[in-house]
Amino acid sequence: MPLQLNETISRTETIASIKITSFLFDLTAQELTIAYNEVDGNGVVLNDRVVTIIGDAFTTVINNASQLAGTNIYNPLKQALYKAIEGEQVLSGTVI
Repeated sequence: MPLQLNETISRTETIASIKITSFLFDLTAQELTIAYNEVDGNGVVLNDRVVTIIGDAFTTVINNASQLAGTNIYNPLKQALYKAIEGEQVLSGTVI
């Protein structure tokens, strides 16, 4: 049974870190979904959050990752994913 309050209670939390718990790329839609925890200084998870990155922001993420890696990661990432599928499904073919 939920507790009903007559007034709003405000809280302030200090987020010491963010821990990514999972992410999902949709290469066709150019969409990235990231799930993460907001953690306090004692390691206690304060909030679970999900953010979806699309459009120009998706391109920015790929470009930033490419810059950090020193090479364009989009096509190598796609090829690595196809190799993983081939390994699981015993398939072969050409990456397009």
